[in-house]
Amino acid sequence: MVAAGGIGLAPLRPVIYQIINQRAKYGRVVLLYGARTPSDLLYSGEFSTWEDNQIEVMTTVDRADESWLGQVGVVPMLFYRLSLDTDKTVVFSCGPEIMMRFVVFEALARRIAPQQIYLSLERNMKCGQGFCGHCQYGPFFICKDGPVYSFDRLEPFFNLEDF
Repeated sequence: MVAAGGIGLAPLRPVIYQIINQRAKYGRVVLLYGARTPSDLLYSGEFSTWEDNQIEVMTTVDRADESWLGQVGVVPMLFYRLSLDTDKTVVFSCGPEIMMRFVVFEALARRIAPQQIYLSLERNMKCGQGFCGHCQYGPFFICKDGPVYSFDRLEPFFNLEDF
C-alpha cells in the first residue's frame, strides 16, 4: 500500500513504477492519495496507466469542486474502504506529518506490524550533515540517516512534541 498526501506522491511515484516494472513479485497494490482540491492531485494523467497495471487507485480531496465526483475527506479515511491481509501488507507513506500520523494509527489499528510501515520524513534542513540539529527526530538526523524509516524505529518518539 502506498499512502500519499499532496506533493508526498512525488517521492513515492518511483515506488509505484518499481512495482509496475516487477509486477509479478507483488500481490495486491493500493494507492491511497489525497490533495486539497482536485486540481492539486499530482500525476492524475498516470492513474489509468497505474490501474492498467493492477494498482488500485483511491483518491480523495479536502474540498471538492463542481466537477469532482470522487471521495471528499482525508487519506486515512480511505482505510475504511479496504479489507487488507495484514500479514502481507506493507505501507509506504509520505505527505503532511499529520496525515502520516493518522495513516500510522489506521495501519496499527488493522494490526499491520510497525516494521511493515515506512515513513518518508521531511524537516527543515540547514547544514545537510547532521551538525545543526534542525532535522533531528529523536536520535535520528533526517539529512544523514533518512529520510525513510520503518515505524518500529520511530515509534518511541512518534507522539512526543518537538521531535
